[in-house]
Amino acid sequence: MSSSLHVFIVMFSCFVHVSISIASVLSIVIALLHYKSFPSIRIKQDFTDNQEHDNPYNQPTPMDEHKAQTLYRARAVFAGLMLGNEAKAQDKKRMYYVMEMSLPDGNTKWLIERSYRDFRALRQTLMATTLYFQHLSFPPRSPLGHWTINHTKRTQGLLAFVTYILQHDALSCHPAVVAFFSMPNQSSPSLALPMHVPHHHENDTSYDITMWTDEQSRAIVQLQQLLPPDELYTCPIILHRYLQTFSWDVSSAQILIESIISWRQTSLPHVFDTSILKQELESGKIYVADFLDKEQSALTIVKLYKENTWSTKHYLYNIMYTIEYGLRNVSPVHRMSVVIDFTNYSLKYCPDMNIFQKMVQMVEKYYIHHLGRIYVVDLPWIYAKMLYMIKPLLNPTTRSKLVLLRTSELNDLDDSICSTDLLRHVGPNPTFEFNVYKYLKC
Repeated sequence: MSSSLHVFIVMFSCFVHVSISIASVLSIVIALLHYKSFPSIRIKQDFTDNQEHDNPYNQPTPMDEHKAQTLYRARAVFAGLMLGNEAKAQDKKRMYYVMEMSLPDGNTKWLIERSYRDFRALRQTLMATTLYFQHLSFPPRSPLGHWTINHTKRTQGLLAFVTYILQHDALSCHPAVVAFFSMPNQSSPSLALPMHVPHHHENDTSYDITMWTDEQSRAIVQLQQLLPPDELYTCPIILHRYLQTFSWDVSSAQILIESIISWRQTSLPHVFDTSILKQELESGKIYVADFLDKEQSALTIVKLYKENTWSTKHYLYNIMYTIEYGLRNVSPVHRMSVVIDFTNYSLKYCPDMNIFQKMVQMVEKYYIHHLGRIYVVDLPWIYAKMLYMIKPLLNPTTRSKLVLLRTSELNDLDDSICSTDLLRHVGPNPTFEFNVYKYLKC
C-alpha cells in the first residue's frame, strides 16, 4: 500500500511540472531506481546491525526517549559551508552544510555538518514511512538530486525540508531524525567560556605607575570613579592611554570610553560559546600567538588562505573573542599587534566585503587605542601597488601602524618582534601546529 502511494505521489508531483506522458515515464523510472538503490530502506522502530555506518542518521543516538521529544519545534539556522577536509566527515571531497541547532527553550545549542547527499538519504528514509505524508500540507519536494539545481535553490529547499521535519510532531521524534540531528546529551553543560582580566600583569616598565605625576594619578582615579563598571576599562594603564590621547582632558576621555562601554554591554558576549569558537577556529585562520612582541603586546596571527566561514554573525563573534582574549588574558599592557600572512593566498579565500567592512568598523571604533602595528607579510604585488597608492590617503595614525614586508625581511623586525618565533607561525613553512582544543583549553 505504501509503495503504491509513493508512486502515486511521485506521479502527481510530476504532473504539476511536465506533461502526463513524460511524467508517467519518469515516474516509472524513478520508482524502479528507488527500489533498486534502496532495497533495505524500510525503517523499523529498532535499528538493526546491518544498517549502513556512514549515514549520520544511522548512528546510535545519545538521547533517551524523553529528550527525543524535545526536537519538536527546534530551531535550525544554516551557518555556512565547509569542505570535507575542513569538516569532521568521511567524504573529504564533498561540501558540507553547517547548521546551528537549538531547542525551543534556547538553552541547548549545538552544530552539525551534513552534506546534500545526507539530506537526500534522510528524505528517502522518511518517505518509506507513512509519517511523511500525515500533514494536510503537501511535504516539500526538496532535497532533490537534480544537477541543474543551483546553490540558492538547494539551500531554500533544504530549509523547507528541515522546517517541515522539525514542525512535524511525529517526525521530529522519529529515531532516524533524532540521530540525524544528533543532539548532544549534556547533563552538565560547559558551553560558556569565561574570561577574566589578569590585573597582576600590570607591572610592565613601559607603563610604570611610579613615573606618573601626582596630577596624572589623580586624573586616572577621577576617571575610574566616573566610568560605569567594566572588566577592561578599570585598568589604570588603559585609562592612562586614553587620557594621554586627549591631552589629559578627563571629560573628553570619559565621553569616548562611556560610548565604548555601552557597546560592550550590549554587543559583546559576557561568555563565549565554545561550540561556535571551535567551528570558527578549527582551521587555524586566526589566533593569538604563544609569544609577545618586544613591547609586551599580544600578537594575532591571521592566515587568510585558511578562511572557512561565510556567516557574518560567527565571523564577528570570532573576531570579538580573539581581540578580547588577547587584550584581557595575554598582553600585560592590554594591547595587540596583528600579523596578516598572505602566503598561498588567492581570491577564492577573500572574505565577503560586507563582513570585512563590519569588522574594520568595529576595530576602528572600539579597539583602535589598543591596536599596535599591523604587519602584512608576503602581500601579492598587485595588492601592494594598490596599497601604496591609497596609503597617503590614510590618517597618519593608521599609516604609521601599517608595515609591509616579505618573509625574507622578517629578520629586520628583531627590534620589535623575535623573527625566530614569528617564522614558526607565518611564511611558506610554518612549524607551529595549531590545536583548537588546547587553544580554548577545553
